[in-house]
Amino acid sequence: MAVLNSFQKLTRVLSGQPFGNGANGTLTISGNTTQSVANASCSGTSGTTALTLGAASTFANNDVVLIHQTRGTGAGQWEINRISSGGVGTSLTLQVALNYTYTDSGSSQAQVYAISMYTTVTVNSGITWSAPEWDGNVGGLLLFAAKTSATINGSISTNGRGFRGGAGGPQSGASGGTQGEGSGGAGSVSASANGNGGGGGGANTSPDNWGGAG
Repeated sequence: MAVLNSFQKLTRVLSGQPFGNGANGTLTISGNTTQSVANASCSGTSGTTALTLGAASTFANNDVVLIHQTRGTGAGQWEINRISSGGVGTSLTLQVALNYTYTDSGSSQAQVYAISMYTTVTVNSGITWSAPEWDGNVGGLLLFAAKTSATINGSISTNGRGFRGGAGGPQSGASGGTQGEGSGGAGSVSASANGNGGGGGGANTSPDNWGGAG
């Protein structure tokens, strides 16, 4: 199990509450569903408490959030923080200064997610609780805190919710398939890997469709 840094723990902004404060009560998932929480693309600079959103959101003051660099420079970096002010606007003030710089421009996409604070979470048997789909700006993550317990009799799934696959090539010609999206950005028509995105199907002159990559 990975060891978290202090800036990746809920106790960074919730003193003495490593599993959250239970403010959202009990959650039972009894039917297949996709998680719906406040999220938005974002940018901010290490050492500052300002976070700029790409669009207005449904965040509220005092929301505990996870900030994640999903594509581009620093992809995979993340931290926990809390909204002090800014609420539903696009300019948030955070409780503590950012540990990392987050970029939301060009091929770089960072996002911020509200972390729901439950006392207990139960996913019933045979039920799937899915992450929202990644759309190029936000999605692909499923987040919650459970103060007392989390009982997963069904499943929590991110299957097919992450980086998008590439398109297949045309039936005629020799263009080949498109690479899968990767942490560096969207793919192009190529049989080479796109970082952690796969390479598209190779092309020749036979009349076949060339598969896009995952």
